Amino acid sequence: GTSYDRATSVTFTSGALSAMVTIDEQSAHAASITGWTSEGGVEVELRERSRTRTTTSDAHGRFSFADVQRGLVHFVFRHGSAGVAPVITPAIEI
Repeated sequence: GTSYDRATSVTFTSGALSAMVTIDEQSAHAASITGWTSEGGVEVELRERSRTRTTTSDAHGRFSFADVQRGLVHFVFRHGSAGVAPVITPAIEI
């Protein structure tokens, strides 16, 4: 057995937006995610295996999700600027 240290934070950057997420293990089957966007008021969509959830980052860019299912997830960020396309992240394993 090779041992390894699991990354607990990931940063995503595009031309229009940056976001960082931190993953905190809750159990063998779930985690919580806390994140920050480079601007406030961004709609954050979390796509899990069996569900999709949405929240909006606060004025400081903070957002969170509890009880995130283990496995591959990705995010879609939509900000209110007219004509700016949503930002979708690559999948990461939680």
